[in-house]
Amino acid sequence: AIKVVDVVSPNLAEAASFLGLLEEDLDDEGIRKVAKTFGERGVGHDNQGYVIIRCGGKGCLAYNYNRGFLTLPAYWNESGSNRVKDTTGAGNSFCGGAALGMVKEGNVKDGMIWGSVSASFAVEQVGLPIKSIVLGEELWNGMKTEERRRIFKERVHSCTWTS
Repeated sequence: AIKVVDVVSPNLAEAASFLGLLEEDLDDEGIRKVAKTFGERGVGHDNQGYVIIRCGGKGCLAYNYNRGFLTLPAYWNESGSNRVKDTTGAGNSFCGGAALGMVKEGNVKDGMIWGSVSASFAVEQVGLPIKSIVLGEELWNGMKTEERRRIFKERVHSCTWTS
């Protein structure tokens, strides 16, 4: 089935368990091997698809057979860890944001940025993010999504595909 989809995005525990591994046994290199194993099994038409592993507080890692690896940190990393209240729904929020970002921007890196920003709003409270309208502008948890995306995009601009 993964040969007929463009993106497969398991979380790290799911990806590890598919291969008979435990998440806690995987360091950064182990995570790359898991992503590559998925990718080498043929994601997408002619292996042109992407594996995006959602790694919680570590961020996310993409793999493409031809492009290699792309790693982005989590929006709320160690410096913002006090903002993380509940991770329930973060993975689903990431996937929704990433899908929208890939459609709007046309590339996986921007999709991962959109996904990371979406997940960042989901984890800031128990329950749903708070939507408000202030001076005609939509805010989530008191911030415009475009502003948060701009901040994160600047933070990860130097993240590039590696072999």
